[in-house]
Amino acid sequence: MENHFCAEFIHDTPHLLRAAFTNNGILRLLQGEVEVTGGSGVVFDNLFDQPPPPTAVCRDIDFPAGGILKPEDVNFGSFSPGCLIESMSVSPNQFDCEDIGLHQVTLTVTNAFGESDVCTAQVNVVPPQDVVIQPTELPQFCQGSEVELKALSETAASYLWSTGETTPSIFVSEAGTYSVTVVSEGGCQSQGSIELDFDPISLLSSYTILGLDEVELERFARVKSGNVGILKSRGEVELERYAGIRETVVTPDLDLEGHNFVGAWIRRTAPVELPKFQVFPYDGPNLYIPRGTTYLVERESYNKIVVGRNATAIFTRPFYRLREIETRPGAHLVFKQCTNVFLQDDLELEDFTCVNVANEVGVNFWVNDEVEIEEGSIFVGNVYAPHDELEVDDAEYEFERVVMVGQFIAEEVDAGDGSIWVANPLCHACPHDPDGSSLPAQRQVFEFQAVLSREGRTVDLTWAKNFGTRNDHFIVERSLDGQTFEPLGTLDAYQTNDAVQVFSFFDPKPAPGTNYYRIRLVLLSGTELLSEVRQVRLHPLNDLPFLLYPNPASDKVFVDLRDYPQGAVEIELVNSLGETLRRIDLHQAPESPLTLDLDGLLNGHYVVWVRSEGRKTRRTKPHHRAELLTTLTFKAPWKTAFPKREGCFRLGQGR
Repeated sequence: MENHFCAEFIHDTPHLLRAAFTNNGILRLLQGEVEVTGGSGVVFDNLFDQPPPPTAVCRDIDFPAGGILKPEDVNFGSFSPGCLIESMSVSPNQFDCEDIGLHQVTLTVTNAFGESDVCTAQVNVVPPQDVVIQPTELPQFCQGSEVELKALSETAASYLWSTGETTPSIFVSEAGTYSVTVVSEGGCQSQGSIELDFDPISLLSSYTILGLDEVELERFARVKSGNVGILKSRGEVELERYAGIRETVVTPDLDLEGHNFVGAWIRRTAPVELPKFQVFPYDGPNLYIPRGTTYLVERESYNKIVVGRNATAIFTRPFYRLREIETRPGAHLVFKQCTNVFLQDDLELEDFTCVNVANEVGVNFWVNDEVEIEEGSIFVGNVYAPHDELEVDDAEYEFERVVMVGQFIAEEVDAGDGSIWVANPLCHACPHDPDGSSLPAQRQVFEFQAVLSREGRTVDLTWAKNFGTRNDHFIVERSLDGQTFEPLGTLDAYQTNDAVQVFSFFDPKPAPGTNYYRIRLVLLSGTELLSEVRQVRLHPLNDLPFLLYPNPASDKVFVDLRDYPQGAVEIELVNSLGETLRRIDLHQAPESPLTLDLDGLLNGHYVVWVRSEGRKTRRTKPHHRAELLTTLTFKAPWKTAFPKREGCFRLGQGR
């Protein structure tokens, strides 16, 4: 006996018809005579007939001009008794702008035996609807000051924004009215517009450095992303020679010594509202971590923590109450989850200290006294020290530069010679409560990653959660507009003896375009907590003729050009300053994916340009653009100057 997807083939032998058998369709005789007996003993002798033809059922619809009509648009329950429908087609299926009005179309339904049926439907071709412009949410904590505007249209073949850009979405940093004209493949035009009413400089998130009284950038100090602001009317920002700020300075007084650069100067105080400053009483012992050792910092409260030379302190809790922290040269501070550290006194980091360099979780230091960071250190996190100074030491040599990634608020900020300051796209405010149990719904309490798979067709989600709370289950949710989320699946929030557990989920069918993901944690009490929202863009081939994966990336990224037009191509990896970091010239698009090495790059936002053969002037060549977010194990920017361990310099290892 041989099973077929449409019928059951049997030979010259008695056969007992079982209940499950009726789901396989009709019986078809191959040879001989067959007696088929049902479970009740009834003999069936009329099962060996050709199956009846399918029945096509249509419906009338309205359809926008410029689109491609699909069979399922007019199908209204077509069926095929005893055999599944194998294919459907509709004709005609394309209607242009001049086709406005009623048209008759024919739907053809065919089964596996080649038998078919047809029906007709009336299609009312209507002008395309106005384009909807969807803005992203205003940036939150430490996320920059841009808003993405996305044109939503089912029939778009090309876009033209009022800014002159021709992409499906644009990034804007000013309030105002923005419009877009969309043209379909059939030449139909439709428009949309949106009015944004926000002032980027009023967002706390748009600043990398905020000083209450003064911000001083010493020689060659650079703020590469994020604004710099002053909060008091008599405050000032001072730039020594060769210092620069790429974006906006918001200050009543700006003092430039020469050879400086600033993106823009707004002559006023920064119109932001600072969060309430908090510190908590501390108790407990002193903690000294010996040289070259690793120690898990598991108590919630200590008097003083000293991390010895080349030692590593691993902070496992979400909440710490301390008097002060000191480090010796080459120390590492590692954080396993989003963490708030409250210090009654100082934070003192000696040379080549590395803080949170993996940049996988947010870390906030609330410091009631002075913050001092010595040369060669790398700091990834946020500092809030409104009562004293944040001082970064001078670098005498290039490898001694201090790198500061995050948001830094202090009474005075002194950016030492050669220091580099960058806004951190991954940071956010962590909950203050040790177990998060008193957080209201919708508060972000854990982080996760959503990454396009290596093949570029599916999405892998992973997240970690500490279990100080009494959890029940996770709900994985997805949205296509960033506003309305639908559940994809549920996972039990099982608990083990591990302080932090890792969970994963697989979305096998992400939608073309931008997919928004978040994780909902449901506690046993019924309280619901939300993760951050992550975006993954799946590019359809008619939108972007190459694949870029994984994205976010780590040490390398693959560029798949197998669907790219024939001919010579140029590939460029460009940073946020417009600087070309990698370039590959090819005479022909390769048959296998190319590898772009990301070694030596900072975490951040990059753009991959692919240009096809065209005119000699690069700007006029046909091109396509893809955005790349790197989530690297943080590497020091001067890799030839000294070796690294876990992305950071260790003293006594070949300096």
